[in-house]
Amino acid sequence: MFKIGLLLVLAVSVFSGCRAEAVAIIEDTTSTNLTATELNTRDSWSDDKRRERLLNYARDPVSLLNDAQVAAQRVQTARLTFFRQERLGLWQRLAPLEEIAARYRAEPHSVQFEWVTEDTPLSACAYVAGQNDDKVLLLNRKGLFGGPGSVTALNPELAVVFKQAKLPITDFGPREVLVKLLDRIEAVKPPSEMFIQLVGAGRVGPRNSDCYQLKLHFPKSDPFEAKLVDLFLHRDSLLVAGVRVWLTSERFRDDATTLDALYWFVDYETRVTFDDADFELSTGSR
Repeated sequence: MFKIGLLLVLAVSVFSGCRAEAVAIIEDTTSTNLTATELNTRDSWSDDKRRERLLNYARDPVSLLNDAQVAAQRVQTARLTFFRQERLGLWQRLAPLEEIAARYRAEPHSVQFEWVTEDTPLSACAYVAGQNDDKVLLLNRKGLFGGPGSVTALNPELAVVFKQAKLPITDFGPREVLVKLLDRIEAVKPPSEMFIQLVGAGRVGPRNSDCYQLKLHFPKSDPFEAKLVDLFLHRDSLLVAGVRVWLTSERFRDDATTLDALYWFVDYETRVTFDDADFELSTGSR
C-alpha cells in the first residue's frame, strides 16, 4: 500500500515542474498525443473552488494520488465501460482498441467482461476469487465449425504468459489498478528518483471525461520496460479514468511505435448491487 512515509518523502522531492504556474488545461480531444494551453482566468469550465483545488494538487501531486486511493477504496461495486488497447503477440504489435462492458465487485474480487467490440475471439469472460479453482471462465465467440461458442476455464496468468493481454483479469478494478501503480511507485529506491507531475486538467478520452492528468516517470532501476505512464483521474470522483503506458522515457510519443498500452475506465455506476449470479457465465451470455 501507499505508505504515509513515502507520501511525505515524495511530496518534497518531486521536480520543480509541479509549480502551480506550470499547470495547464488539456484541450478537448480524444487523441493520445494531447496538447495543452496555459491555465488562465478564461477557463470557462472551472469555478474558483475547482481552480484552487487544481492549483493545490499542482503544488503537491502526491496528495492527489493519496486522495485517489481513498476514493478507490470506497468502491464496493461498479458497472462501467472499459476500453483497452495493448501491444501484444510474439512481435509485440499494437492491437485494435476494444470496448468492453464490465462489472466489478470488490469482495470477493469479481469481474465480468462482455465485449461490445464484435471482432474478438471472446464474447465474454468472468472471474470470482475463490470460485472455479480461481480460474477465469472464457466464452468463445464461435465454436467448432462456426457453431455456438463454448465456455472454458483457464489460469488468469496464462493470458499474460502467452502475450494475449498485458495484465490478468485479477488486476482489474478501480482499487486494483491504482494499488498496482502505487506499489510500483513505492518500490522506487531512493524515492527521490521518482518523477511525479500534475500535467493539467481537462476533457479527454472516448467519453470526453473531465480529468486530472498525472505524469509518472520511473527511473532506470524500475524493473518494467515502459518507464513513462500517464494517469488520468476523474475530476469529481477521483476514480481512475485512464492509463497510458509508453515505451520511451523521452517527450516523443507515438501511438504506432511507443504506446505500450492504453486503458479507459468510463461510464462508472457505483451504486449498484451484484450477487454471484451476476458473475456467472454460460453460452447464453452476450
